[in-house]
Amino acid sequence: MNNFTKEENRYFLKYIINIRRSKVTYIVLLLALIPRVIWMTRDIMPDSSFLSLNIKLNFDNFINNLNLINSFSIKALSVGWPFILISLFELIKSKNIQHLSLARIHSSKGRKYADLIYYILSMVEFKLSYLTYFATLGISRFSTGFKTFLNNIYESLVPLDVFSNSFTSFIMFILGLLIFELGMYISHRISHAFLWEIHEFHHSATEMNILNHSRVGTLHQTINGIIDLPLVLLGVVFVNQAIEQGQWPLFVLWTIFGIAGDCFGFIGHSSLKLVFPKPISYIFLSPSLHWLHHSDNPKHFNKNFGRVLCIWDQLFGTYLDESNLKDINGFGIKDSEYNKFNPLYCYYVLPIKKLYKKLKIKFRVSL
Repeated sequence: MNNFTKEENRYFLKYIINIRRSKVTYIVLLLALIPRVIWMTRDIMPDSSFLSLNIKLNFDNFINNLNLINSFSIKALSVGWPFILISLFELIKSKNIQHLSLARIHSSKGRKYADLIYYILSMVEFKLSYLTYFATLGISRFSTGFKTFLNNIYESLVPLDVFSNSFTSFIMFILGLLIFELGMYISHRISHAFLWEIHEFHHSATEMNILNHSRVGTLHQTINGIIDLPLVLLGVVFVNQAIEQGQWPLFVLWTIFGIAGDCFGFIGHSSLKLVFPKPISYIFLSPSLHWLHHSDNPKHFNKNFGRVLCIWDQLFGTYLDESNLKDINGFGIKDSEYNKFNPLYCYYVLPIKKLYKKLKIKFRVSL
């Protein structure tokens, strides 16, 4: 049930689109994400020294010496940090709790606090696509078998002497990121073109409230993971091979990539406006440009598919810049079936029923 009037929603939408913050504010916000990203990427941290200090060794010693309570506290803080950070930055500017992204949870169409339920469900289930992202790189660090598997794939594709110098290592690293992003881009476009019945669940959120980042059902996650696995894994292979050389600059770049991923995932689905300045915006997809992807304005449909980079959107003609934000009238699909039933039913059952119905109709037509 939406507790805000149309007039209030219109005012709020105008407010978040037109709000201006100093560049220093955004720099502080991005810097504040660094500890979380480093924590998430700690397993792929190079073993080599950086500025005459073995950071990996010291970091591992710190983690190993944590007691159970401290370890749990750090992990909990890592999960909750984006929500705390975004809410803090929103509150500093607006000084109005009603303008917080999290305050919009109960105003989205559908069952009350549905997004909170979806987020909790997403936290406890297996994620195939996540496994091929940070986890694969982490596994390669402590699993000799998986590390050998990645190296064998790489050796069959690229000459062994390509990492003979820092320049070629950097080129292969960038190539890996581009391939990784291409995999994500393609699977997202396929979701819109052929799997809309299940991807609609993600777009059924009518508010950008941070938590709808996790409004992705198990079936969709699994299918998406299978679709993007070949290119994502290939990209991971290149990135892993580059970082394996122990080059700290590449790890720093991977950390920046991770920060951008966090921006897209959480800030891009929040009410906190963040548009990168040029020339950064020529490379990275500004988080708030994802609002256009969720816009209910037909002019914005099937645009800005990218996750971190906007290169593939620009190349394939699906990119819209920040000048289009003013044309957003609202978010999501107002009359979606996913907003009419119990959240558990919508999360686990309805996607299967809708996809089955589509395939059944197509099968009959083909006969």
